[in-house]
Amino acid sequence: VDQAFRARDMIGGLMIFARPPRPQPTATVITGLVNNVIESLVPVAEQHGVRLVFSGPATPLAVLVDGSQIEESLRAVLLNGIEAIAGGGTVTVEAAPEDCAEGGTCLLTVTDNGTGMSRETVERMFDPFFSGREAGRGIGLGLSKALRLIDANGGRIAVVSRPRQGTTVSVRLPLAAHGQ
Repeated sequence: VDQAFRARDMIGGLMIFARPPRPQPTATVITGLVNNVIESLVPVAEQHGVRLVFSGPATPLAVLVDGSQIEESLRAVLLNGIEAIAGGGTVTVEAAPEDCAEGGTCLLTVTDNGTGMSRETVERMFDPFFSGREAGRGIGLGLSKALRLIDANGGRIAVVSRPRQGTTVSVRLPLAAHGQ
């Protein structure tokens, strides 16, 4: 039964990677979106001895995205950070506006104080089925799907990591125009 569910998840993930669903963008307050993701991951973080910290913008900040798709993407990024920390640590999420003029973005940074990654791993981390972990821990599609969904929503994702120094994932999402 477990393997059947694993196969189902793998097929579903492949379908999202191959052809992401068309986003239904709406103005979404970033604080609520990030808080939803963090709340869903608190039990997993506690199991790993990881603390999740969120620092939101001083004033409400809305992005024009499909909220459920971006939540799924951020969940994958945060879960990767949680699993990268051996024996406890912190995953920090920060949100801030970036170039608030027309076409501006919200910059979300997810930083962990985990094991970090080699340059080779960073270069392959968005490849489907690639995993830096031992076999059987996952299907290796979480970050691939995250990349595709963020791209489909007009966003961008970048990663900076060094072995033994942790990882920072930067996600830029389009700001909603005032009144949307």
